[in-house]
Amino acid sequence: MMEILHPLSGSHSSQVDLVRIGQTFWVRKTALPQEIANERAFVHAISKAGLIALQENTEEVLPPNQILLEYVQGSPVLGDHLTEQTAYAWGKMTRAMHAVKFAEATTMDVDGTKHTLDWGSFLEGLLRYGVKRQKKSEALVPTSLLTDMEKLLQTLVEQTPCEFSLLHGDYHSNNVLIRGEQLIPFDKASDVFSGDALYDLGFVLLDFLESFVTTQDPKELMMYDAFCTGYGGLSEEQGRRIEQYARLLAFVRFPSPFQPNLLEVIRYLEEKDRC
Repeated sequence: MMEILHPLSGSHSSQVDLVRIGQTFWVRKTALPQEIANERAFVHAISKAGLIALQENTEEVLPPNQILLEYVQGSPVLGDHLTEQTAYAWGKMTRAMHAVKFAEATTMDVDGTKHTLDWGSFLEGLLRYGVKRQKKSEALVPTSLLTDMEKLLQTLVEQTPCEFSLLHGDYHSNNVLIRGEQLIPFDKASDVFSGDALYDLGFVLLDFLESFVTTQDPKELMMYDAFCTGYGGLSEEQGRRIEQYARLLAFVRFPSPFQPNLLEVIRYLEEKDRC
């Protein structure tokens, strides 16, 4: 019998509860069926690839909008324990996750069926979503910035890769659990299943830059460098593409009460691009 103990912090789109079945604690996530299908397939994919994944309880009968995953005591996340060493380990783990390759970009529906996704159209949809959010919130975004984003989008679309990787899709440091010496990605985004690996790295860079423009602490950039060293094999051109993704993601997420300095990140990257 499942005993619901208390809520845990989760994403804005899900309800997360700590439950007990017998003597074992589990995390029960309740969200839209498509989000649950993506989470389940992601856990299975990284486990099949030999990476550390959260154990799923498959014995309990659950509705399609729920999943039971292993509970990590205290739910420590990487974002609270970032150092150059842990950033390097994060990069190394991410490279292994992105080694799971696909012939095409894909998305996944509620029953776990994958569908081909046009990568350029996906990015265009992101930009439209960001503009819609900004209009709804009456955020003051310079017209010139939107023009810049449209040009940036065109550049990203023109550079669509010929092979695609398993993606997390919301890959910041608070979506990586720590279990002992192990790093475990969780809380996968549901809008994309496979795509350009550098898209995930755009989230990583945005994570570090959002802290950097706030604190001006060079350690944030040093930790990003350590992540890239752990990831390995990134060319200068790929580094520029990661920065372009970070700019697009910052624009799409603006305004955000959780990331108040997104425009500063965009300005920082624009200035860096001009140098």
